[in-house]
Amino acid sequence: MQNASLTPTLKLLRGVLVFKIGVTVLLWAGPLLLFPISLFETLMGEAPSPISYARLLGIAYLALIVNYAGGFIQARRGLIPWVTIWTGLVSNGGGLLMLTYLSLADAQQTSPLSLVSMTALAMIVAGLTVCTIRLSVAATAVPVSA
Repeated sequence: MQNASLTPTLKLLRGVLVFKIGVTVLLWAGPLLLFPISLFETLMGEAPSPISYARLLGIAYLALIVNYAGGFIQARRGLIPWVTIWTGLVSNGGGLLMLTYLSLADAQQTSPLSLVSMTALAMIVAGLTVCTIRLSVAATAVPVSA
């Protein structure tokens, strides 16, 4: 039986996961898998080299999407998808830290794509962190007996 106190947080988690899936498809997996080299050069000044590594990274992002979709399904069923939550925190938190470091360490201006990515990653990490705290508290709460 589902704990009714989890329902609002699982709904928030589902929203975070839908946002995460959309961002991953639109900003990262899709472009890495589908953009021709000329479009990378136009948008970023240069294409990833070798392009095959960028394509492999796109496949890795698709694997993360599978994990997030599975977590969405679990949350919809009233289950806490801890593996999905922790995967999201490590992946998105690590990506945010790396992009922030690279932006601060690089003397050049940060690209608009990096700024959009950093903003999206911060939103995802914030949402997952709130869900983690709320779900941890609810999962460890001792039911009151009458």
